[in-house]
Amino acid sequence: MKFEIDLAWIARGKADPAEWIEQFSGRIVAFHFKDLATSGENLDEDGWADPGMGILPWKDLWTKAFEAGAKFAVAEHDNPSDFLRFAGNAASAAKALA
Repeated sequence: MKFEIDLAWIARGKADPAEWIEQFSGRIVAFHFKDLATSGENLDEDGWADPGMGILPWKDLWTKAFEAGAKFAVAEHDNPSDFLRFAGNAASAAKALA
């Protein structure tokens, strides 16, 4: 079975997203490109951050996910306070990583 992996929720659950990518290599079709804020920040957004603006090591995770077979990165934020800000930051971060 192939699936779309949510690396930020894996990290929020105290697991290592890079290990999950490795474990499920060849089965990952897409990954959620979202981020976690530094502890205590962005409380109005439930602790989430715009992709590439938080604490996840996206330079490494981006590469690993595509090497594991992902074809798509899906920009996501579970509770953005400003959708236009989120979309702009996500597009800029994705462009920098691609």
